[in-house]
Amino acid sequence: MTGWMLWGLLAAASAADEVSGDDVVGGLNEEGVYEVYVWGEDALRQAQEAMISKMDRLGWTQKRRANNGDLVFRAQRWTGTARITPEGLISFSRPVVVYSSFDLTDGTLSAEEGKTPGEPSEGEAPGLSRDRPVPVFSPRFYILPSRRKLAAVHGKVLTGIQPDLTHYRAVLQETAFQDTLYDLPERLDALWEQGVPLEGDPVLETPEDRRAAALDYWATRADTPHGHQVCQAVALWLSRTVQASEHPVTESEQEEANARRSDGRRLDLAPP
Repeated sequence: MTGWMLWGLLAAASAADEVSGDDVVGGLNEEGVYEVYVWGEDALRQAQEAMISKMDRLGWTQKRRANNGDLVFRAQRWTGTARITPEGLISFSRPVVVYSSFDLTDGTLSAEEGKTPGEPSEGEAPGLSRDRPVPVFSPRFYILPSRRKLAAVHGKVLTGIQPDLTHYRAVLQETAFQDTLYDLPERLDALWEQGVPLEGDPVLETPEDRRAAALDYWATRADTPHGHQVCQAVALWLSRTVQASEHPVTESEQEEANARRSDGRRLDLAPP
């Protein structure tokens, strides 16, 4: 059975403690509380937009998007910049010095009597008449705020943005997991047909070794909503691929795998 066919069956299957839909996944967590997760490109975009909107409400405006994907924000010159990485991590930079410029001239020098304003005096080069203001630029240095004051400002931002960062990272993690889960049937097919291991390097030569690898993968998944989804995918694949082959899972192999799980989950593969 091909990977995409198995994925269709997996998406259509339901269990008492798990549901799934378009870019939405739900399940019981370790505390027995039902949780719903969103995932996918649209969910990621919305979560990122929510972070930008929250930073704006906190007084930090997005200035640019760096080449590495970081979102760069600034409130005032003395507060430095804030960066939010594509992984949902935030950091702050402290400015070393703030530069400004100003014109040292308050007006024009008085024109010499009998001279047209702007006309150079004797010995002056054109364009350097005392009748024209000469802008002079000089750096202005500010005394930067203390680290304590900056820490207070940055801490307020951290408190305000933390829920949005947590949500974004959850969407990012769920999206990565669902992509992995989508690819799992194809990886299982490669294991069964070519001996390509799910984990590790050596190629598995015999059907017995390949069955053992698939059963080990099923038996060692965590007792979490993600682990349950993977177990369900592996069980469906075993039932529809391995059990239909000339080298099905034996009853003793199945019982051994069941004994390794402490959460009560059991394989119930039909006998060959």
